[in-house]
Amino acid sequence: MLNNGMHCKVLQLQHRMRPEIAELITPTIYPVLMNHSSVETYPDVKGMLKNVYFVKHNKPEAQDGESSSHSNRHEADFLLALCWYLILQGYDGEDITILTTYSGQMLYLREERSKHLMLHKVRMTVVDNFQGEENKIILLSLVRSNKDANIGFLKTPNRVCVALSRAREGLYIIGNMDNLTERSSSIWGEIKETLVRQEAIGTHLTLIC
Repeated sequence: MLNNGMHCKVLQLQHRMRPEIAELITPTIYPVLMNHSSVETYPDVKGMLKNVYFVKHNKPEAQDGESSSHSNRHEADFLLALCWYLILQGYDGEDITILTTYSGQMLYLREERSKHLMLHKVRMTVVDNFQGEENKIILLSLVRSNKDANIGFLKTPNRVCVALSRAREGLYIIGNMDNLTERSSSIWGEIKETLVRQEAIGTHLTLIC
């Protein structure tokens, strides 16, 4: 719309995300983003110490020779187990969406879902297909992890924004933060600083009874 000369108004008041999630994209992507009072009273995610968390790792990605897409089994298996755990805490499968940045990862996730009846109601899709949508809990696999620190379109602000802004109550991300901060100018560096300030980044995710 901007390219066509149409007037656009930047979002300044958001009604979706709990404040900790909104902080990840403010001011990194949105210079100003205020929270509506309704998002201040969301319940904590059941069974989790943190409502927002980034699990960092350095397990390598794989590339599908036929489609040239990417996947990361370590990330997929971690999120599948986390999804199972959240359902055991009482969440309906429809309350959880597993998002990923590559179709190769999505296909692997869906293949694994077909083996487990408990996961059948959990939506698994790529970030680009989830624009304009939201869910109570988002589990996000960033996939890219390689010796060249090639992160593909994860350095693109609008895609990062979509990926990080789909969750209402809980957002759990897994990815190679070292790769992300090495190749994304300031975007992921600022996001990492926010996560560190929130004490919401580490190699392990703490669960509670």
